[in-house]
Amino acid sequence: MAQGSPPRYLPTLTEVVRPGNSGAFVPAPVGERSATSPVPAVVPDRHALAQQLIRLVKPQLEAELRNIAQELFEAQFSALLPSLHLQIEEAVREAIEQALPDPGN
Repeated sequence: MAQGSPPRYLPTLTEVVRPGNSGAFVPAPVGERSATSPVPAVVPDRHALAQQLIRLVKPQLEAELRNIAQELFEAQFSALLPSLHLQIEEAVREAIEQALPDPGN
């Protein structure tokens, strides 16, 4: 498999949840981010942890989804635009034909 560019948004696992810290994420000091760091004995509440993670990633996910939706809309609009132009031209010609009598009749 060929090596490509890294993903645009790459999550990091450098934040530590500390029990009794009012549910806020606190970045761990650099020394605590090593593989030899002790695992805390207290396991955080899974529901609270899920809510915290959702709050952290929600703005990034919404921005990415907004960008994707915008790209999809622009692609669909570009594909439909020539057909829309033809329909508008036809409607204008029909309106003119109905409003102005044919001088040949």
